[in-house]
Amino acid sequence: MDMASGTISKISKKKHVFREPRSSVDVEMILNKYKEAIQSCCSKGSGDTSVNGALLMAVVGGKISEGINFSDGMGRCVVMVGLPYPSPDDMELMETIKHIGNYSSTSSVAGDDESLSRDDECKVEPGFGILRKSGKSGQEYYENLCMKAVNQCIGRAIRHVNDYAAMLLVDSRYSHTSSGRGFSCPVEKLPQWIKTRLTCGQNYGEVHRLLLQFFKINKQIH
Repeated sequence: MDMASGTISKISKKKHVFREPRSSVDVEMILNKYKEAIQSCCSKGSGDTSVNGALLMAVVGGKISEGINFSDGMGRCVVMVGLPYPSPDDMELMETIKHIGNYSSTSSVAGDDESLSRDDECKVEPGFGILRKSGKSGQEYYENLCMKAVNQCIGRAIRHVNDYAAMLLVDSRYSHTSSGRGFSCPVEKLPQWIKTRLTCGQNYGEVHRLLLQFFKINKQIH
């Protein structure tokens, strides 16, 4: 990814870049390096024009995104890329959704030609087929799992009443009135205190301007 676009290389000229390790035993080491990079930046002051601050890349559902707080200077901006819907190939999850949506498969009757043909159709997209037939309650459960993960991630940076952080939801579906496949609007499942402050930027220039304004105001207040 980086070799193709060079994005991470460009960012690393301004920020120390860290990635969540695959092994959980290395998480503490990465977090310590991340904190040291930020504290080093703060001790140098704003006059230093070299690498300033740090970027920590993590996966949704990992230890960093769910169980660790990034209050105050440890996390002033959270970027959530995409909507982390669970995999429709997770058959245990799909069975739960079938139960919730009171959806019963017709493929369980041995020797039924009609059942076999329907089963063959479902082999293309079995998970999505179940979701389409699970009804509102099953689809709601599926979307709630996604938005619970989103809320856990973005909530890592706001830990007390005087804390502040920018939250960037990078996916056009956050601005839609519906997320598709009959689901409700993802934004409606955000906490009320976030929804009331939500702004939809139309382009990079507008988002950059709003971020500069946000941090300027909050630095004056805090």
